[in-house]
Amino acid sequence: MTKEIAKALYEKATDVAFRYSHNERSNNFSNETFEVGEIEPLSAQSALVTFRKSSGKLGLAHFIHVNMPKKPFWTYYFLGSQHLINLDKIPDKYHEVEIHNFKLNFGKE
Repeated sequence: MTKEIAKALYEKATDVAFRYSHNERSNNFSNETFEVGEIEPLSAQSALVTFRKSSGKLGLAHFIHVNMPKKPFWTYYFLGSQHLINLDKIPDKYHEVEIHNFKLNFGKE
């Protein structure tokens, strides 16, 4: 992860913690505040961010860097069990797609 992308990640995570800490935010029933805990890079373009909540609980978000040519940005979602079910199937499917696409590089020219 480049220095610029890492700094942008930290800024985005800090902004998310600030916005999730608002008492008026929907679904913030217990008026929790959030702060950035640990940032764990997964690749040059993704990371897991652990947020510490004032309740003592933790929140986990998956951040993905979208490298748009003129305006790159970080997007995220908070992980729940519904995001993890069958996640192990993705690498095999991705491999199938790569094999399919590779063959198309040698089509009719």
